[in-house]
Amino acid sequence: MQEQENIWDYFKAISYRLRTRLDNPYSPLPNGFAPDDESQMYCVREALVNFLAHADYFSEIHSTVRVYDNSIELQNPGSFPVDLKMVGLSLVSQPRNPNILRFFKLAKLSENGGYGIDKINEWQQLTGSEVTINSSITYSEVKFLMPINTNQRQSTPNGANNDVESKILALIGADNKISLKELANKIDVPGRTLDRIITSMKGKGIIKRVGSARSGHWEIVKP
Repeated sequence: MQEQENIWDYFKAISYRLRTRLDNPYSPLPNGFAPDDESQMYCVREALVNFLAHADYFSEIHSTVRVYDNSIELQNPGSFPVDLKMVGLSLVSQPRNPNILRFFKLAKLSENGGYGIDKINEWQQLTGSEVTINSSITYSEVKFLMPINTNQRQSTPNGANNDVESKILALIGADNKISLKELANKIDVPGRTLDRIITSMKGKGIIKRVGSARSGHWEIVKP
């Protein structure tokens, strides 16, 4: 990721990338999240806000967000400032950087102190996959295991990473002016799901859109 000017820009850039990998509402507000965003993205967003609020910005070790096919991992240098055995049992929040957490609360992008852990733990209820929180002297980590068969990609001859992408490429190859609505109908997926897949394919350089949404056309970059 390119260097950003401030923490807010990092939050937006990371959130945008994470949205391409997770199930999330299709009609977000200007802040990037829908009013009733009870989704995978909401759980990870809460972890991301806490990740930024607990980061030690004076450490020589950088904070990292790693996205794999089977997990999303947020890791900070240093331990959590509270005992993990008390996480979720106390309503007292002790972030390393309270003003950063306060900023996200005012922007309505974080739960009130003590409740964020509940939102993070909803990941398991939504996906059936585990979320783990670990802390030691040297690092603290939140890891979201991805649902089975979600983002587990297998290479195909045409450069696509799954069956849906293969169908999209075939349809674009047959009609490069096909609309998103026609694509969604032909491959039988919800519009928000198609939008996420198209965004991912653009990001990976598989396809690109040339011209406007109304009069432009698709180009397959990776044959």
